[in-house]
Amino acid sequence: MHSVQELQNNLNRLQVLLRQGTFLSLSGEEKERLLAESIRLSQKLAAVAESSLVVGLLGGTGVGKSTLMNALAGAAIAATSHRRPHTDQVLIYRHAAALLPEALTKSHQPWREITHQAEAVRHILLCDLPDFDSLLAGHREEVLQFLEHLDILVWVTTPEKYADARFYALLREVPKARQNFFFVLNKVDLLFGNDDPGSGHSQLSTVMAGLSRHLNDNGISRPIVYAVSARGGCDSSEASPWNHLWNFRNQVFRLRDAKEVKGIKAANLDVEVKQLGEVLAKELFSLDILAGVITDSVSELQNRRSEWSRIGHDAFRRALERVPEEFSQQPAPPRALIGIGHGIAMVVKDWKRLTERSDARLNIVELLLKEGAFQPLQDELEGVEHRMIYQALHQGLPPAMGDGGVSLFDAGAEWRKLLKRLQDGVDQLLEDRRAPSFRGFRAVQYASYAALFAVLLLAVTGEAGLQDLFELSGWHRLVGLISALIQTVFSPKGFAALGSYLLLQALLGFRFYGRYKKLLQRHAQKFIESLKLKLDRIWEEELNILMDHLTEKAQQVEGRISALRALRGSDTQD
Repeated sequence: MHSVQELQNNLNRLQVLLRQGTFLSLSGEEKERLLAESIRLSQKLAAVAESSLVVGLLGGTGVGKSTLMNALAGAAIAATSHRRPHTDQVLIYRHAAALLPEALTKSHQPWREITHQAEAVRHILLCDLPDFDSLLAGHREEVLQFLEHLDILVWVTTPEKYADARFYALLREVPKARQNFFFVLNKVDLLFGNDDPGSGHSQLSTVMAGLSRHLNDNGISRPIVYAVSARGGCDSSEASPWNHLWNFRNQVFRLRDAKEVKGIKAANLDVEVKQLGEVLAKELFSLDILAGVITDSVSELQNRRSEWSRIGHDAFRRALERVPEEFSQQPAPPRALIGIGHGIAMVVKDWKRLTERSDARLNIVELLLKEGAFQPLQDELEGVEHRMIYQALHQGLPPAMGDGGVSLFDAGAEWRKLLKRLQDGVDQLLEDRRAPSFRGFRAVQYASYAALFAVLLLAVTGEAGLQDLFELSGWHRLVGLISALIQTVFSPKGFAALGSYLLLQALLGFRFYGRYKKLLQRHAQKFIESLKLKLDRIWEEELNILMDHLTEKAQQVEGRISALRALRGSDTQD
C-alpha cells in the first residue's frame, strides 16, 4: 500500500510524461483522457490530505503536551529529542502516509515536521505549539497566525497552572471560533496522590470550578473541560473513574471521522493510480521495441558505409556528366582572347543572346538540383525510414508510427536539409573558384599576330624595302619609304597581300577561339572533379549526421523508458 505522498509523486511524474510528447501506444485523445484522469486523481488525493484533522495543543511549560499527544496516538510519537531549535517553532507530527494540507505547506510561519507510523492518528495532524509562557513578544504574533491552520485548538493546563493570568490573556487574543476550543486539565493524578479518594475528588471539584469560572470570565460560556491524566494511558478498562482521557480521545476521533467523510470515496486511490499506471505497460513495451529498431538502424547504417558512399559517388558522377556538355554549348567569354579571336567571341556571344529566348548561361546549381538528378540519394533516405517502419511494425509496434503518430526519422525533411547542404557546398565552391589567367595563351596570340604582320610587311615591301626599313638614317628617307608602301598596298600586289593577311588573321582568330574553348573546357573539367569530391564529402557527412540523429533519438527513448520503469516499479511495490 502506497502512502498518499507516494501516490501524489507518481501522479506528478505521470503527468510530466504525458505532457512531454507523443506516445507510441496512445492516440492524442487517449493521452488527453489519461492526463485529465491523472489530474482528477491528484485532486482526490488533495481531498484526502485536507480530510486530516489538524489539532493544535497550546499550553505553558511542563503541562504535558507531549505526553498527551502520545496518549492520543497510543504510541510514543513525541520524544524528548524533539526539541525546538527556536522558541517560535511549531512541531507537526504527521503519519508517514498522510499529506500536509496545501495551505500549511505554503505557510510562512516557522514549523518543523516529524513523521511517525501510529495508525490511530493516521488522519490526525498533531501540532505542538510553543509554550506560551516562554514566547518572546515578536514570536507571539507568529504563533497566533499559525492558529488559522488548525481545526481544533486544545488548551492544556494543570492544577498548578490553571490560574495563570497569561493563559487567559492569550485566550482572549486567539482569533478562533470558541466552539473549536477544547480544554484539558492534565496531571489530575497529582490530586489523588494520597490514599483518600474523597479528598482527591474534592480538590478536583475545586480546581474544575475555578478553571470554569476563569474561562467564563474570559468569554468562554459553559466550557467543556476534560480532566485527564495523560500518563495513565487511554485504556478505558484500566483508567481511573476521574480520568476523562478516554472521553477526550473519543471526541477528537469523532471529529476526525466527521472530517474524513470527504475522503471516503478516495479510499481506493491506490488501486486507481495503479490502474492508470497499467496503461504505461503497453507504452513501455512499444518503447523497448522502438529503442531496438533505432539501435539496429544505426548498426545497419554503419555496416553500409561503403555502399552508402558508392551510391552517392555514382549519383554525383551521373548528375555531373552533363556539365562539360553544357560548358561546350556556352559562348566562350572573350577574357583571354585578343585581336580577331576576341571579335569572334563577342559576335558569337551577341548571336546567342539574340537567337535564344531562355537564358543560356550555365547554372551549375540548377543542373545539380534538377528533378530526378539525385533520385538515388532520395531513395536511399526514404529506404532508411521505410526499413525502420517495417521492422517496427513487424515486431508489433502500433501502426501510428507509420501514419505520422510518431516520426523518429522524417525522410522528406532530411532530404530538404541535404539539398540545402549540397547547394551551400556548390555555392561556396563557385565563390572560391578563380578564373585562369591564360598568360601563356595570350603570349602565343601576341607572338602569332606579330609574326603574321611581319609577313605582311615582307610581302608588301620586299626584301630591299625591309632592309631599307632597318637602315633608316633620316626622316626624309622614312617619308619616302612610307610613300612607297602606300603605293605598293594599293597596287594589285598590295591588295593580294592585304587580302591574304586578313584571311590568315581570321583563320588564326578562329584557331585561337577554338583553342580557347578547349582550354575553358579543360578548366571546367577540373572544376567538375573538385565539385564531385565536395559533394562526395557532403554525402558522407550526411551519413554521420543521420547516425548522430538516430543515436540522440535512441537516448531520448531510453530516457523515457527509464522514467516509465521507475514509475512502474514504484506502482508494483507494496
